Amino acid sequence: MDSPKRALVGRHKILTYEAEIARFSLNFSLTEFNQVDYAQKFCETSILGWISKAPTDGRLEESEILRHYRILELAKNDSSKESTESDENSFEIDQYAMEIATKYLNQQYPGQKIIQQPYGTPGFDIVIGNLSESCFYAKLKSTQSLIPKFYLSEVDRRFSIDKQNQYLLILIYGINLFNKTYHLKTHQGEIQPSKFLMLPHQWSVRFLES
Repeated sequence: MDSPKRALVGRHKILTYEAEIARFSLNFSLTEFNQVDYAQKFCETSILGWISKAPTDGRLEESEILRHYRILELAKNDSSKESTESDENSFEIDQYAMEIATKYLNQQYPGQKIIQQPYGTPGFDIVIGNLSESCFYAKLKSTQSLIPKFYLSEVDRRFSIDKQNQYLLILIYGINLFNKTYHLKTHQGEIQPSKFLMLPHQWSVRFLES
């Protein structure tokens, strides 16, 4: 990866650097959406390329690489928050579902590391295997509803596209905490309309340039 300062200030002219006060500033307004989109895509591509090389050259520990992925996913989207069902005992349901999911993954991938991620990690909840080798990113969804449905954030949808060959969706539904019963469904690959009934739930809206 080229020096960030050289690339952003010199070659791509996204930033200006004022040496006397050691300050960077944008060369465009945030309402100039074409410029904003260009700068964002350039930075995403450059950062992702740098992160992707980290497992093989030993620059970062695996936990640090995952942290960089989480930061990149947050930066790519306005918010990592997603609409969820108002299940009662949602914390207990999430905990129970994670126990079921990790048990299932240990059975399906014997000998592989199953690494639970911090709560709220955008895009995925569990890493299967090592980042330095081929690994899978698992997204866990859980609900008490007997209908196999879930809410999906745009962050999660995009992540399933970006990592479609390494993406695994796990849905634990029909959860009964008293009887300790549940149903489980999985899907490997991109989350797309040909595999799911997908309905718009919320829109992000901004004014177009006049």
